[in-house]
Amino acid sequence: DGLIKKVVAGEKAGTLFIPKTSKPESRKRWLAHGLKTEGTLVVDSGAEVALIKKNTSLLPVGIKSFNGKFSAGALVSITDESNKEIARGLIAMSSEELKNALGKKGVGEAIHRDDLVIL
Repeated sequence: DGLIKKVVAGEKAGTLFIPKTSKPESRKRWLAHGLKTEGTLVVDSGAEVALIKKNTSLLPVGIKSFNGKFSAGALVSITDESNKEIARGLIAMSSEELKNALGKKGVGEAIHRDDLVIL
């Protein structure tokens, strides 16, 4: 009853717990392990280097092929040409839209870097 009076009066009471991870780190962990993937994108070596070394968004020009049927916002797996999973991300376009954009420049991002986690 004394604690409630302190809180109502605006006084400091209780214990403050500070989270160990920031929201971006928590989100990346959620992307990596929190959901089931709905498709797989196979990227060329140039896109692989750009994703891993330069922390860039994934563009359709770097995607060689994909499988699965998915909507925009779905979690997809990203693999290299040897089928090794290198990343996961929330795709910004549906599988139908990606089919039309595959390998093309200037058609927007397939996955924004903020929606991507390198594994």
